[in-house]
Amino acid sequence: PQIGDLSKLVSLKTLLLHGNIITSLRMAPAYLPRSLAILSLAENEIRDLNEISFLASLTELEQLSIMNNPCVMATPSIPGFDYRPYIVSWCLNLRVLDGYVISQKESLKAEWLYSQGKGRAYRPGQHIQLVQYLATICPLTSTLGLQTAEDAKLEKILSKQMSKQRFHQRQLMNQSQSEELASLAPVDTKAPLVPEHSSPVQDGQIVEESEPVIQVNSWVGIKSNDDQLYAVKNNFPTSVHTTRYSRNDLHLEDI
Repeated sequence: PQIGDLSKLVSLKTLLLHGNIITSLRMAPAYLPRSLAILSLAENEIRDLNEISFLASLTELEQLSIMNNPCVMATPSIPGFDYRPYIVSWCLNLRVLDGYVISQKESLKAEWLYSQGKGRAYRPGQHIQLVQYLATICPLTSTLGLQTAEDAKLEKILSKQMSKQRFHQRQLMNQSQSEELASLAPVDTKAPLVPEHSSPVQDGQIVEESEPVIQVNSWVGIKSNDDQLYAVKNNFPTSVHTTRYSRNDLHLEDI
């Protein structure tokens, strides 16, 4: 059995096809929507690991389960190999495989298989040739001594990447601290000096005529027989050219 046509489900994110006796993934590019993010193909009958190449069209795929398929199970006639880097080399955005997060070392191996290795050179029908190649590149044991050398190279690459990452983080921290200190520095906000004896009315300035102000003359007593109040009436001239006023400008008038 093969996968049915689900291409019309353009918004489908999760598809669980485990335990469906699926033997081939050849129709996956045409039948599976590219919106898939989670796909389970566990416990099927996929016998050729090269079938994984048909999942390369699922560019949004982040989680995949392929466990308990004959193509990834160890047999006495096939040497042990790690299939995880090979699958990641085809599913480039994969984050979780068979329930385990893809490690940095697996990502590096997958990148090497994609760019320099021969993993993509094999085609469906060449399962034996593929797993024999993977057994030398991604072995499960260190009996051959090759795994130790490859792991040493990968560890060196990882250590260099981590050193660069830490150096970059320190640069960012120093830059942020410098910017924070610069923002806390005092800012000179001195106001412009104003002459101490500046006059509120400059020479030659015209003061608009104001309404006469009537004030009760509180220092003039009120006669008992007279109910008139005395007030001070300020009559300002229509224009003045000085800020000083003489006493002649003030007149006492009866109201």
